[in-house]
This record gives sequence, structure tokens and C-alpha cells, in this order.
Amino acid sequence: MPNPKDIKDLLARKITMYVLVCTGVLGTLGIALVLVVLFRKGDTAAETDQMVDNGLKVLQFVFASILPLLGTWLGTILAFYFSKENFTAANESVRSLVDKITSDKKLASIAVKDAMIPLTRIEAYTVRYDSPDLAATILVKDMLQFLQHINRNRLVLLTSKDQARMVIHKSIITEFAAMNAANFETCTLKDMQEQGSERIRKILANSIAFVSLSATLQEAKKRMDERNAGGKEEICQDVFVTASGGSDEPVLGWITEVEIAKNSVVE
Repeated sequence: MPNPKDIKDLLARKITMYVLVCTGVLGTLGIALVLVVLFRKGDTAAETDQMVDNGLKVLQFVFASILPLLGTWLGTILAFYFSKENFTAANESVRSLVDKITSDKKLASIAVKDAMIPLTRIEAYTVRYDSPDLAATILVKDMLQFLQHINRNRLVLLTSKDQARMVIHKSIITEFAAMNAANFETCTLKDMQEQGSERIRKILANSIAFVSLSATLQEAKKRMDERNAGGKEEICQDVFVTASGGSDEPVLGWITEVEIAKNSVVE
């Protein structure tokens, strides 16, 4: 069954074409008629002047009455045809704005403590990252094997005091592995930090943000967006919850961009 929207669009195009053709035909006929009258001579000079005067009146009638009427019809049809698309675009823009405002309002009503993954459920890497020097001892292949073992896509690095230091996504590890296939067996986290692509190095250096236990999901999203250049990049997708939002405090919970997106949906 034909789509009513497609039928309306086809009808608008057809009518527009017919109006344009009719306008051209009538305009041409009017001008031709006037030219015939203008170049026709009467028996006397007075008759010729009268014919010219009549021709000018016909021309005036054509351009002052018929053509403006057809032009009005054409303008109305074009306005309907194109304003419909503009209205649709404007409606989508308003809908997007309303959704954003509504989503932000919903996120502001949800406390991170009610949406976070508690520390007891965080499957952190077995090697405790108490010093940056340990990066030279952590093999990339071991990190990948650990993620495969726990069937997760994010590797959380905590210190022995449960302080968050980094979250490494599996996609980053596999990307680095593909670029260093020849010596992958000996590659370390330090190699990723120093020899990885500019994108990988940037992500590793800015992979996490922090909020306090009293914060809302809106604040967590704000901290994430700050790391992501206002939402233009995907560098930070993980926020850790501590007592007062300090990076040196023990982790109480973990918020991912998935949790924020899920809780921002307005039904």
C-alpha cells in the first residue's frame, strides 16, 4: 500500500509542475495576442491608436490579474511543500532539545550511590597498581588473558588501598596488540603508555574521573564530559565514586557510560 506521505509529496510536485506550465502558456499567449494587436494597422491612424491602446489593456490585464493569481497558487504550493520539511527538521531539533533537558533532569534526580557498581562487585586486576613503575612489569598479553578469563571488556587497575588508577578497555588492548604483533609477547603496559598511538596514550592518561558519594549521575556525566572535551571525544567512559570525590581515596563504587545512558532514558 502506498505511503500517504509519498502520495502527498508526489501530488505537490505534480501540481507545482502544472501551475508552472500553465503560467508559462498563458503568459506566452497573452504576449502573443498583444503583439498581434500592436503590429496590426487600422484603416486610419485613429483606429491604429485604438488597437494599440486595446493591446496594452490586454497586456495589463494578463500581467496584473492572471499571472499574479497563478503566482499566488504556485507560492502556496511551494510553501506547503517546503515548509513541511522545515517543520519536520525544526520538530526534530525541538524534540532533541527537550529530550536533553528531560534526560539531564532525570540524571540529576538519581544519586550515584543508587546506580553505582559497588566495590565488592568490581573484578579488579589481580596485580595491584601501587606504583607507576609497575607498568613495566605488567604484560599486555596477561591483561588480555585476564579479561578473557572473567569475560569482561574493561580492566580496572586499583592499588592495594583500593584507589582507582586506570581503566583499560579491551578494544584498546587489541588495537595496541595489532600494531605490535611482532613483539606482542613481551609488550608491557609501559610500552602502551609510551609507544602506543597518540589516541591510546591520551586515553590511558585520562581514562577515569571521580565524584563524591553525595553526587548525582548528572555530575558523573559532567565529569566524564570534561575529560572528553565537552563530549566531542570518547576518552573517559568510567567514573569512580569515593567519599568526597578525591582520587586518592578508596573506591566505593564505579559508574560507566553505559549506566549513565541507561538511566538517562525518559519513558
